[in-house]
Amino acid sequence: MKAKALSMCITILIISTVLLSNGVRVGAFGDGSSFSCVECGELVGFNVDLILDIAHLAELRATLSEMNPDALIPALVTGYLDVVISNTRVTEELKSVLDFTDPFWSADQSIMVREDSSETTCVLYGKGSIGVLLGSTGDSWSTLNLKRAGLLEGQLVRYASYSLAVNALIGGSVDAILIDLTVAQALSTRQPIKSVGVIETGEYPAIAVRKGNEQLVDILNKALKELSETKRIDISASETGGILSSHFHTWS
Repeated sequence: MKAKALSMCITILIISTVLLSNGVRVGAFGDGSSFSCVECGELVGFNVDLILDIAHLAELRATLSEMNPDALIPALVTGYLDVVISNTRVTEELKSVLDFTDPFWSADQSIMVREDSSETTCVLYGKGSIGVLLGSTGDSWSTLNLKRAGLLEGQLVRYASYSLAVNALIGGSVDAILIDLTVAQALSTRQPIKSVGVIETGEYPAIAVRKGNEQLVDILNKALKELSETKRIDISASETGGILSSHFHTWS
């Protein structure tokens, strides 16, 4: 996997500390959801708001790079990045090569079908095609519990973004998609799709940090705790647009 998929770099200048003379290099993936997407050439969303507020509280200068999901972890391991924020589940395999902060939210997986579909949760078992976000918990869960278990005879189709997965579902390319519950709740308010069930995966995403940088982990955890205690971490879907909003930027 190569990191050449870097598509843009946004520099956010915040009061710098002596932690790192060059600041903190943060990687994220614009997956098309309200957690992280590219609008008008800028990376926006809940995850972006979160890392910017953390940087402000920690008095860090953060450089944010939007990259393809398969490039993020290698870039972190090799030292190209210092931090990665995404909705990827923390696994024992990843913990062997990376350090992580405390979890910043949790979400199970929602089984989504077209609004006019008569499918039930049984759509996961049989000859139908299931769409998932590449590298997500839905991807790993479906691979292990459906394909390898022989329960899904149809295709498991991996998409690079939520928007591509949703468009494939609406267009009939797949019979169902498996995505994060909170994302699904937001998308269903503005797309002709619905949920027919929830899979409890116990997903707890956290911010990934280059292995051995315990000082940075401690600083990020302190900021996360402050945001949580002051109730500034709030994931919600607006009634009109279905966009996830994070009530941050009290410093702006």
